[in-house]
Amino acid sequence: MQKIYFLKFFVFITFFNLSALIDNRFLPFYHTVYLRTYEKRSNIDSNFFMMFAHKSQVGGNSEGNIFDIYGKYDLLQIGRSLTAVGKTDPLKPEWQVATELPFDVPAKIDTQGIWFGAEFNLSKCLYVGARSAFLHLSSNQRFDISDTITNDLHLDSGGKIELEIERRQATDLLGISSEQWTANGITDLDLYFRVGKIVEYNHKFKLIDSGILLGILAPVGVKRDIYNSASIPFGGNGLTGLYAMLEVNLEVMEDWWFGGWGQIVHRFSKTQKMRIPENKEPQNYGALVQDVFIDPGLTFGASAYFRVLDFQKGLGGLAQYTIVKHTEDEFPHLSDRTVANTLEQNSEWLHEYFTVGLLYDMHHAIHTTKYDPYLYVNLDSPVYFFGSENVPKTFRVSLGIEVVF
Repeated sequence: MQKIYFLKFFVFITFFNLSALIDNRFLPFYHTVYLRTYEKRSNIDSNFFMMFAHKSQVGGNSEGNIFDIYGKYDLLQIGRSLTAVGKTDPLKPEWQVATELPFDVPAKIDTQGIWFGAEFNLSKCLYVGARSAFLHLSSNQRFDISDTITNDLHLDSGGKIELEIERRQATDLLGISSEQWTANGITDLDLYFRVGKIVEYNHKFKLIDSGILLGILAPVGVKRDIYNSASIPFGGNGLTGLYAMLEVNLEVMEDWWFGGWGQIVHRFSKTQKMRIPENKEPQNYGALVQDVFIDPGLTFGASAYFRVLDFQKGLGGLAQYTIVKHTEDEFPHLSDRTVANTLEQNSEWLHEYFTVGLLYDMHHAIHTTKYDPYLYVNLDSPVYFFGSENVPKTFRVSLGIEVVF
């Protein structure tokens, strides 16, 4: 009866809290390392989090604006692409002969939300789990006329106003309704089975907890709006995914843990309506909107951590490194291979994160033998060790509680 109750509760939380989403380059939702003991193998975990980003890592240890990962904004190229698709270039004729009209486009992403995960032990080796998050996200762009434009066009204040008007006209002609975005919704839903084994006092370790996870990523998350240049997806942008993961957690001595995980994610191919560049304009300002067949690349992730549960009156700590690599998506049905190659190159990315955290064993404040509750606060920071590229530098701060039972 107790297991039936847990299954019902699992279904309830799954659909009403509608994550380990390692294949979203904007939002760092990585695999949570759950605490398990020989006697207590189930977990409920929830936290409030904030994320923010103002820059991106564009490769070669250099920074750019967030949406530079889609390409640099050049109004001259946008005007030429509008002409190529049969629309009017809003630029004045004397400005159309310029070599380039690059704008600096600072942007930011701000996110607040609630993350929820649960994993229940059904038998000695079998577990079932779910993870997702509800969040509020806002992102925006600001367009600054570069010194290159000012000098080449000899713009005074009136000329700058006129150029900005023409830039907005180009945006309207592209069918883009806004360059600021706000959305509330859920991430993709992560549902998985875990086959694991816990053994005590083996190979000189106090405890060995190892397992294999097989999961599905249900594409229920908010999707990118192709008519809003600042929008981002909350998950895999409508693509269903499958993943496999191997994790190992080693208690080397009382309350001292080392471990890690490795994961591979595959999203299924699908035809989607998307914005693609006609010429050299950035992808989120592509002049063409059409149905495109997408064959997503694979995503590989790995992480290693060290954690102490109780080094001073219930206080503990966590240090963790995570690296995620997404290989190129493919667009085999696009006839213009130059455009296809640009899209494929822009879709490849590598993320690195270092996490530091504090946790508190609440047994020092409350007395219970049935549950092991832990409070924690974590900071996830993007780092550059092995070549992060084509990713926003998104920071995450989370405050939560995990209950082991």
